[in-house]
Amino acid sequence: MKKLSNIKAIISEEKESILEINSNADYIIAYDPLDGSSLVDVNFAVGSIFGIYKGSLDSRSLVGAIYVVYGPRLEMVVCDDSVRLFRLNRDNEFKFIKNLELKDRGKINATGGTQKGWSDSHRAMIKSLFDDGYRLRYSGAMVSDLHQVLLKGGGLFSYPATPDAPNGKLRVTFEVLPFAYIYEKAGGATTDGVNDSLLDIIFPKINNGSYFKPITTVDGDDPFKGIKEFLKEQKDIMDKNFDAYDLEISKIKKVTSVTEGENGTQKEATTYLKDAKFKLYKAFVNLLFL
Repeated sequence: MKKLSNIKAIISEEKESILEINSNADYIIAYDPLDGSSLVDVNFAVGSIFGIYKGSLDSRSLVGAIYVVYGPRLEMVVCDDSVRLFRLNRDNEFKFIKNLELKDRGKINATGGTQKGWSDSHRAMIKSLFDDGYRLRYSGAMVSDLHQVLLKGGGLFSYPATPDAPNGKLRVTFEVLPFAYIYEKAGGATTDGVNDSLLDIIFPKINNGSYFKPITTVDGDDPFKGIKEFLKEQKDIMDKNFDAYDLEISKIKKVTSVTEGENGTQKEATTYLKDAKFKLYKAFVNLLFL
């Protein structure tokens, strides 16, 4: 990739810094060279993930994504406007096999994280999937698990936050966004419980943990079945708390404006409550899939 004139920079999941290639070029490549590396010694399928960003490193700048699965067969999925499956043949060439689409609910459930660390809400959601006939298919390699859902034409993948990984373990830039791009182009849906699409999220730094606790799903009838009621319940609670904070801010403004006017005391008190309100919101976001 360093020899390509249209590559601006390369960013690896294994490195903290950006490798600048050509400052006048357009494309930034963010990649995970070996997803599922802890499974190599037991001969499980692993893979590589590539996100192709144009101009800047943000979710809406994604223009393509590629991943490769190293298993009994060497397969590559390439996505720009469509999602295409290629397979390495005996002539050492990647041959086009078919276009991939997520059209059905499917019956595959791949959920990560240590079960003893699941929240009651996440545990209940997974139980509802099993009660609905879903089967557990999870290896611990994101590429392999999402590849299976994609080739089967439907299913659900989730990775919740847990006490040992409060921000989740998936990397937004290298894993979450490229697969969200592929899944949505294939006709699936993605969410972190806050945004309707993972491609709407904003990430604060390059090598970031899965701060947004992504859920990737496809469901022909309702992509977010099983989590909507939980989210609505939490939203109602937060709306009440937000109203309470707004009321307290308005009270402080009235009192301080009478006694001291627009001075530091009022501004500090208002800033304090707004900061508390923001922290409450962050706690709510973290609560969604703790």
